[in-house]
Amino acid sequence: MPIIATGSEIVETVRIAKMIETHGEQFLERVYTADEIEYCVQ
Repeated sequence: MPIIATGSEIVETVRIAKMIETHGEQFLERVYTADEIEYCVQ
């Protein structure tokens, strides 16, 4: 039986910003869904 759960992680925004600067779109697409990316760029 699969486990269905939700979760969240708390990460410093500076760390995420550095990852986006370094890895760009590749990082975003690997970590976030298309809907999440679209929501954030609005």
